[in-house]
Amino acid sequence: MTSRLIDPSLPPREGEPVYRVAELLPPQGLWSVEQYLMLDDDDGAVELVDGRLEFPHPLTDSHQSALASLMRLLHQNIGPKNGIVLPRGLRVRTGPQSVREPDIVALLDRRDPRRSNRIWQGADLVVEVISEDDFVRDLITKRSEYASAEIPEYWIADPRDRSLTIFRLNHDTRRYLEHAKALGTGIVRSALIPELAINVKEVFASDIE
Repeated sequence: MTSRLIDPSLPPREGEPVYRVAELLPPQGLWSVEQYLMLDDDDGAVELVDGRLEFPHPLTDSHQSALASLMRLLHQNIGPKNGIVLPRGLRVRTGPQSVREPDIVALLDRRDPRRSNRIWQGADLVVEVISEDDFVRDLITKRSEYASAEIPEYWIADPRDRSLTIFRLNHDTRRYLEHAKALGTGIVRSALIPELAINVKEVFASDIE
């Protein structure tokens, strides 16, 4: 069955999409991780969720500002101890047919065998900054997914109320428990890196008023 209501034997019209090329791609729900990794890295942010492709929204100014602050803090604390911290764009496998691109991802040991060039098979810590147009994804969907992938610590930064929440994993239940939270002002400490204290006011200091 053709995907267009014209005679497929006719030559394509100028400016018409190449439908048959699209028909060579897997339908939503049937993408494998291997097929997903064949996508060009220049296609922008694309995530794989239970065999379906998802396209995250572009980052806003407040989103990028919070990310920059958290990246700096994590790099200062993890980098000197032979860890590695990377920004959005790196793929992290979170399930048999799921791959995410967290806003920030970190391993405490850069020699960790889960690390590879194109995709990591896990992480020690991930950070997401809430997207105003799709906050449920970060607060509920990704929280559940990262916990199922047994990522020990998950941070959620929310520019809407300038809050930072740190969740630690309960390995028995594969669920996150709230470890620390501060809204507007205050200090939160990582469970994974106890010496790391974050001044929440500094995280959002560059936000647009």
